[in-house]
Amino acid sequence: MNYKKKVTILSALLVVLALTYIIILFFDSDRRGESPFAWLEASQFVMADRIEVSGMNGQVVLRRINDTWFLSEGSVDYPARQSSVEDLISSLSRKEIYPIRALSSEARERLGLDGNNSSRIRVSGGAGLPLLDLLIGNTDALGREVYLKSADSNEIHSAEDRFTFFTEANSDFWMDRRLFSTASITDVQQIEVSLPEGEPYVLRRGGAGWILHGSSNEVDVTRVDSWLRGIL
Repeated sequence: MNYKKKVTILSALLVVLALTYIIILFFDSDRRGESPFAWLEASQFVMADRIEVSGMNGQVVLRRINDTWFLSEGSVDYPARQSSVEDLISSLSRKEIYPIRALSSEARERLGLDGNNSSRIRVSGGAGLPLLDLLIGNTDALGREVYLKSADSNEIHSAEDRFTFFTEANSDFWMDRRLFSTASITDVQQIEVSLPEGEPYVLRRGGAGWILHGSSNEVDVTRVDSWLRGIL
């Protein structure tokens, strides 16, 4: 076999391999990451009643009660800024292509998706039904895209970074403080103030004035009312 024939055969093999790769790339039904999808489908959002957002500032828990979202802190539910929750849901429900970048455990650790250093968004429905558990890892070298992974999958995807905005937000971002401005000082029955050092002190409504819990000293009612009015 002369040189020209060898070159012809090798060229034909390269063409066949290239065509095979293209066919696999575009027609393999298992490559779901190359087709548009949403992390949270609209039908799932209807069921959602709890969202946990974990990031550099700790964890924020949002609960939906009677179609209204609240910021849950311990046993107390504060009014949440509905537009902020809707923006988060919109980002999770946005259908687009999320390319698969890696599958290995080494890549998960390198890209901040090993579960120890990653941020997280969990969405659940009634009785704790898990709807979404999304890990958010590092951003790319340009800081434009972020690496993402569902907790129940090994596929590492990338996307425009519109998720760390939520995971890095603190509770002030989620709380609807405008609702507190409608409160009157007469609505407040107890105030607890925590200081950087020492025990917190508690002021309780007593008749027409205020009582400092654990102290027999008189409280300046005018000063307390003025301070409280400024907060509200």
